Amino acid sequence: MSVHSRVRLPVRQCVSMAKEIEGRGVDIVKIVRVDTCFEDLLDTLRATIEMKKALKVPFIMMSHGQHSKIGRVVCPMLGSMLVFGVQPISPGAFPLQPPIRTLKAALENIDWSVTQSPEEQTWL
Repeated sequence: MSVHSRVRLPVRQCVSMAKEIEGRGVDIVKIVRVDTCFEDLLDTLRATIEMKKALKVPFIMMSHGQHSKIGRVVCPMLGSMLVFGVQPISPGAFPLQPPIRTLKAALENIDWSVTQSPEEQTWL
């Protein structure tokens, strides 16, 4: 079940909606919010982290808008189960979804794994 809000949503509301959707017995929760600035993008990233903590089912967290492009790559690194990309074979490809080759390169080359808990990080 998915929600395409077409508006900016506070983090708390994203998580609340996701829990409501999960409670309906769905296999996957999908929330799409709108990012109109980089502060909105930070809310999308925060919502992804909070949904990872709160949900028992897989989820997709993403956003629309020019500022959402970074989130399309980063949200899967924070817990979103997948990312949507395009195979730019036509001039009409959806411009806010990164090309598949770009996503593949980012996900293969950015070391985003966390292997130690804060307690194990002795440099702190």
